[in-house]
Amino acid sequence: MLTCTLSAPDGVALVSADGDHARELVCTKVGEAKRTIAARIAAYKTEVLGGVPIMEGTQTLRVAIYGSGEAMLLEKEVQKVARGAAPRATKIIDGQGLDKVGGEA
Repeated sequence: MLTCTLSAPDGVALVSADGDHARELVCTKVGEAKRTIAARIAAYKTEVLGGVPIMEGTQTLRVAIYGSGEAMLLEKEVQKVARGAAPRATKIIDGQGLDKVGGEA
């Protein structure tokens, strides 16, 4: 789980938890790293999250859960808890309706 700040490109508005439109939005990303965590965080320096760039230097690792087998938490279980704490990150493109920012933010 990491936090980062999204930066809306031209023609896109991000929607905060209280419904206001913003150019920047702090979000939490919950997802499974298929490779090392360091490689995953480094990838977010150049990748976008759901079509929205991540501001350089804002990626902060908050929680890492490691394990295997039946005792290991499932990614979807962690995402469910996170979604109960805050709404999914959303964006408006060219004033046309809401769309989710990625599948894990």
